Amino acid sequence: MMSLKLFFLAIVILSNVMPSITRVAKKNKCTIEKRVKMAIKTMNRPFVTEVADCLLGVGECDAIGSEVKGQIKEAVCSKPCNRKTNCSCEQIQVRLILRKIRAEFNDQYLRVFGEYEKQC
Repeated sequence: MMSLKLFFLAIVILSNVMPSITRVAKKNKCTIEKRVKMAIKTMNRPFVTEVADCLLGVGECDAIGSEVKGQIKEAVCSKPCNRKTNCSCEQIQVRLILRKIRAEFNDQYLRVFGEYEKQC
């Protein structure tokens, strides 16, 4: 559980600090990092619920929750990635994680999305 939290913290930090380093120049496509694949495979309900509670102010925030709290509005309010709206590789990887949460933990996704959508 702790390693999963550290992973999510690393994703948040990398998405803010590092430029788009995973873009493959030839095909202009992103390569999904191994740690993102691992997070998608190992995500579980207790972790997602804990972070959602933090984001909504009903639970304590650990380091991961605090970092995500600073990024959630952009993730909820930004336009979808497509040919007209280019997204960085980091944004695409964050969206993959959000897609997984929406698919498997939709109740938690809707709790957070509903609250932050009002701020868009």
